[in-house]
Amino acid sequence: MKTKKFILFLFTLFFSIAYGKEGDWVLDFNEYFNSELTEDNIEITTAEIEEINENLAFLYENPININSATREQLEKIPFLKHSQIENLLEYIFDYGPLESIYELTLIEGFDLYTIKNCLPLLTLYKVEKREKFSIKKAFKYGKSHLTLYSSGTLQKKEGYKNGKYLGKPYSLYLKYYFKHKNMSFGFLGSKSEGEPFDFKYNKGFDFYSCHLYFSDISKYIKKIAIGDYKMVFGQGLVFKSSSNFSNASIENAIISSDNIRPSYSTSETGYYRGAAIQIGGKKLSFSLLSSFTYYNKSEGYHRTLNDFEKRYKSPSYMVGSNINYTYKYFKIGFSGYYDFYDKWFNAGIDYRFRIGRFLFAGETAFDKNFKFATINSVTFSCNDFISVCSLFRYYPLGYRTKYGNAYSKNSHTDETGLYVGIDVTPFKKIKLEAYLDVYRISFIKTNINKPSVGFKFNIKTIYKPDDNNTCYLRYNVYSKEKNISNNDLVKKTGITYRHNITLNYNISLKENFSFNANIISSVFKVDSLNNSNRLSYGFMVSSYGSWFAKKGRFSITAGAAFFDIPFYDNVIYFYEPSLHYTFSSPQYYGIGARFFFLLKIAPVKGMTIDFKVSNIYYVDREEIGSGNEKINGRNKTQISGILSYIF
Repeated sequence: MKTKKFILFLFTLFFSIAYGKEGDWVLDFNEYFNSELTEDNIEITTAEIEEINENLAFLYENPININSATREQLEKIPFLKHSQIENLLEYIFDYGPLESIYELTLIEGFDLYTIKNCLPLLTLYKVEKREKFSIKKAFKYGKSHLTLYSSGTLQKKEGYKNGKYLGKPYSLYLKYYFKHKNMSFGFLGSKSEGEPFDFKYNKGFDFYSCHLYFSDISKYIKKIAIGDYKMVFGQGLVFKSSSNFSNASIENAIISSDNIRPSYSTSETGYYRGAAIQIGGKKLSFSLLSSFTYYNKSEGYHRTLNDFEKRYKSPSYMVGSNINYTYKYFKIGFSGYYDFYDKWFNAGIDYRFRIGRFLFAGETAFDKNFKFATINSVTFSCNDFISVCSLFRYYPLGYRTKYGNAYSKNSHTDETGLYVGIDVTPFKKIKLEAYLDVYRISFIKTNINKPSVGFKFNIKTIYKPDDNNTCYLRYNVYSKEKNISNNDLVKKTGITYRHNITLNYNISLKENFSFNANIISSVFKVDSLNNSNRLSYGFMVSSYGSWFAKKGRFSITAGAAFFDIPFYDNVIYFYEPSLHYTFSSPQYYGIGARFFFLLKIAPVKGMTIDFKVSNIYYVDREEIGSGNEKINGRNKTQISGILSYIF
């Protein structure tokens, strides 16, 4: 025990000298996504970023007590791998509560960099008897969040000129929610550009959402959700309403975590509307849920009369349930639902268990026609420096899931694939991430009139010499077969390859200035049997700098990008700093330049006001976009602003 306390003293002293007080840690959510959300995972939506931001902000205000934390609570921290969470829970199970937060350094997988990132989101105190939930205390210690957002394009689009767009050229949303660790309620209203804000076609906003949510309000009532909510059980074959994202490791991208949570998102897809309840104890839990909604994955904008005619054409009404049993390193669950409108059902069994350094997870499900699908993964943590993961998925032709969203590269109806990834930290300042994902489609699909195969390979090397400098080099190649001729009689096919190389450098100077620079190149190649090969190139360079006032009352960010991408096959998406709770990854295609200016102000405690203006200029065209989105001219200017107040 004396040795343990001495080690803890040394680590505490080291952290105090190296990193300062915990309160000095500044949470910059947008920069958190800088190196991760680019062309590799552009399918992650702004709405999902919105929720990740809000979750991190809540954890910053309400840190998790390590000694009483559940697996579900720890999985909310995106800096942690699943294997690290398992190691932490095992350590507490074997040795009892932690005496100091710096005792994390004694747990396998917790390096100094990981602990530093997690410190502001964690706390540690003696586990007392469960505190009885009280509405009065919830209102006393909870906080209200009010957000007003708007954005628009200055140039007039064709849809407004010809009168087909029924609304004004700006988007708008108003959101309010109250949040406590055991309770949340809120509402929001939103409209997109071109959607009417009236009482003729809409009832004010185009989309409304509200929720009432309780968590751990008694010994046996774990969760109650009324209104709009999100959930995932197992690995997402039966129930899953959002994508995986974490920059902790590649293993977190393929392993899902059970959860029922309120929906704070402005997205009109990817949520359930109704009620859900989860009851149970430490080992056994039972969830019952229902949902009725007209929104589904095919819903889009409601800007024209044709859009409104298609509205409410795909109702969904389902009831479902889940049963979970968990004991130490083992978990098994059963999920299922029945949709009354489609007269469709899915059911499945999922598992997760650990044997030594191996973590296994998977799910097998079937649909109404008894088509079986399965997804299974294994993660091996060799030591603190190397972890390997793999995932096999099989979604047969004809298999259908209406509410599932398990890992896939194309779809959940016809795909067989294998994903293999590795995280390596060979040296203290260098980290290597790589994965290979290969898949096969057994039948024809859009843009390919025969069975096909494809793969994606990604490798990324990160060099971080100190806290102020970070550099990474990433190479990825995406290959797939597709039709290269539109001839109705003879469709020629070929194999396409898209190679991307990204070099990024970020530096923080002193305490109030940072600079980021990027170079990205793209090569697209088509190989075909009839020698109709094609090769195209594209590249872009971008940079931006940020200045922060010492007291954190305001910051200024400005940046520019220059691109030469003549062919759409080489299109590039890349991260750009944006407003709080929003995410920006502009599309670069053509020849031109993009500039932006971002101002963030915190006039009073709890309030932030952000303003952004961006302009893209093309030298290779006189029109931007097509159809109702067409703009006559070479410029496209967007202005956006957001006001957020926490009280």
